[in-house]
Amino acid sequence: MQDAIDKRNERDRIAHSIVKRWNVHYMSEEEILEARKKQQDEQQAQEILDRLARVAAEEEEKKQREIDAAVRQQIEEERARLQKEEADETISDDKLSAILGEKSPERKETPQAAEVSQEVETPQVVEKQTDSGEQVPEVIEATVETEQE
Repeated sequence: MQDAIDKRNERDRIAHSIVKRWNVHYMSEEEILEARKKQQDEQQAQEILDRLARVAAEEEEKKQREIDAAVRQQIEEERARLQKEEADETISDDKLSAILGEKSPERKETPQAAEVSQEVETPQVVEKQTDSGEQVPEVIEATVETEQE
């Protein structure tokens, strides 16, 4: 049992203590459960936002990789096209020899056609008799086609 002196001592101790009674907030069980639930809900919401941010960052990174791949593909196609154009613009050995030899590729004969028919000019010697009765050799030029095998 407390008497008046014990009550006065308790009031003095509380008055001189760091934690004051009027600063302490007493909560009921329902308020404590509600505060815990609210804290858990906020934590879950933050986890969901973090997960969504990660997914969005991954999708953005994936899109960026696709864009980079498409740009690289276009660069490679352009480079290949330019190399092809350069190759077309360069003069090949056949074209160079045709230009230097002043022969067009269309006018060249195939080796088989050149072997099959070839015109050869062979002179022929014929003896003719003059008015005085002498035999004089006379050269006649003739064109003869021969086939080579």
